[in-house]
Amino acid sequence: MCEKARSTGASCKGFGLLLLRLRPTLSYWEGCPLEKMDVSGYAAMLGLFAEMVLDDAIRKQKEQALYREIDNALARGDEESFIALTQQWKELHS
Repeated sequence: MCEKARSTGASCKGFGLLLLRLRPTLSYWEGCPLEKMDVSGYAAMLGLFAEMVLDDAIRKQKEQALYREIDNALARGDEESFIALTQQWKELHS
């Protein structure tokens, strides 16, 4: 947190985008580290993070669906389906 943000009780992180939008009108914040922040890099990092979260959610959904299908194959005694689903499970985790 920069000194100016600390003196007002504000957080640089929370005010980052707001400060960047209002920068011309906020001379008080001159010298704040946020002024030197590369917005395009920040946006790219947010995009990558969003992609990682989405990929993880999709992987977990596939994992849960496979787990249910494997359980159902075991309950039915369907060995062929069990083997095929178990192979898919292994590929998902490799």
